[in-house]
Amino acid sequence: MKTLLRYFKDYFTSEDFDLRLHLLVMTFCFTFLSLNFFVDWHIVFDTRFVEGNFEDDILDGMFRGQLIYYFLFFLLYSLAYFGTTLLCIFYTKDWDWLRNRQFWVISTIGIAIISFDIGFYWDDDIVRAILPSQLYYFGARSFDRLVGLFTNVLPLFILWKFTKEPKEHFYGLTLKGGTLKPYFLMIAMMLPLLLWASFQQDFLAQYPTYRDYGASRFLEVPEWVTILIYEISYGSDFISVELFFRGFLVLGFVAIIGKKAILPMAVLYCFVHFGKPFGEALSSFFGGYILGVVSYYTRNIFGGLIVHLGIAWLMELFAFGQKWLNLADS
Repeated sequence: MKTLLRYFKDYFTSEDFDLRLHLLVMTFCFTFLSLNFFVDWHIVFDTRFVEGNFEDDILDGMFRGQLIYYFLFFLLYSLAYFGTTLLCIFYTKDWDWLRNRQFWVISTIGIAIISFDIGFYWDDDIVRAILPSQLYYFGARSFDRLVGLFTNVLPLFILWKFTKEPKEHFYGLTLKGGTLKPYFLMIAMMLPLLLWASFQQDFLAQYPTYRDYGASRFLEVPEWVTILIYEISYGSDFISVELFFRGFLVLGFVAIIGKKAILPMAVLYCFVHFGKPFGEALSSFFGGYILGVVSYYTRNIFGGLIVHLGIAWLMELFAFGQKWLNLADS
């Protein structure tokens, strides 16, 4: 834990850390976060969704299943990433960053990749084509988590092969950079909070994210088998997330812009959570920022991956425990 504290001390006490710039970027991010959640978009545009956020009411409610769906995500995420980048450039007057062609080309490709990943809507068609109807709902839910390996990780790997930045590893997929013990301690510190959350109704309304939909009966296997299949798919989604945000957007740009890569990444990470509950979207900015600082100093993504996967699977485990306890009581 001392190692992590040293990272943050070095980061926040460095000469190039600017609190006013951070407050400016946070104002930019939270303005759009508020617009996303606190405007009745379904009333303004008369959509069929009443979810209370822009992504669900407008993007999903009006455009899902159309090719423009992908381009709208590209515009939204470009606003997040390049809007933050331009704020940083004009605030710091770092015109070399503005003229850096390599940064703009590679980052634009990256925004296209994450937009394609988030806006990918052909998963239902693929599942319907390869699975029997009795497995459709279970398969669609599992494949939706797994598809990031093909729509995110694979394009990033191709991009890395062409650019080879950073040269020694694939965007932070390396165990170099120190011990992993502090990250397991972080998860242990989160246990009481996660346990408390598992007793809340809004938590139980969303977790566990696993749904059997009769798949175990159709396959004639114990339900733990379908749980394992889903949870592995669920975990692969976090690998895609960490590789893109902390790997590509931070470590991939360290050689080009250094630690300046962290703020635009954190804002984009928040925007990607616009379809989640407000609290999760809000905390994603700070969580993404913290993990960005850690990956910057360790030069790997395994710390963030351990924390992300550990918390996600513990939330599933605690929700399963509450579910089974409720069944036992009834």
